[in-house]
Amino acid sequence: MEKMSSIIRREFKKGDDIRDAGLTAPDDVIRYKDIAYGKDSAMQVLDVYRPKDTEGSLPVIVSVHGGGWVYGDKELYQYYCMSLAQRGFAVANFSYRLAPESKFPASIIDTNLVFGWILDHAEEYGFDTENIF
Repeated sequence: MEKMSSIIRREFKKGDDIRDAGLTAPDDVIRYKDIAYGKDSAMQVLDVYRPKDTEGSLPVIVSVHGGGWVYGDKELYQYYCMSLAQRGFAVANFSYRLAPESKFPASIIDTNLVFGWILDHAEEYGFDTENIF
């Protein structure tokens, strides 16, 4: 019998593939890819997007991808997050450990780790830590 998490992953992916068909990364966004924020090098990684030719600190949007804690990764919302960067934001887009392979509260712990990472790397990536959303 197929696991529910496998069914969810397969079915959700169908819609995501349709949504993203033909999309490409915009030329006016800088992407810092696959930055580790935790010890799990496969799942605890993030990307940072910023508008090109923008200096100084920017308000930060943290993207927690959908998928009910059992599906997805940062790649699912990369195009959406890059469109936010085009509007003048720094964006942290991350993957987190998924259930059922990782037990609750792993995904919540990972989300918290990302906020700590943002505070620790604010100067390096130009994050306005007074404006994190």
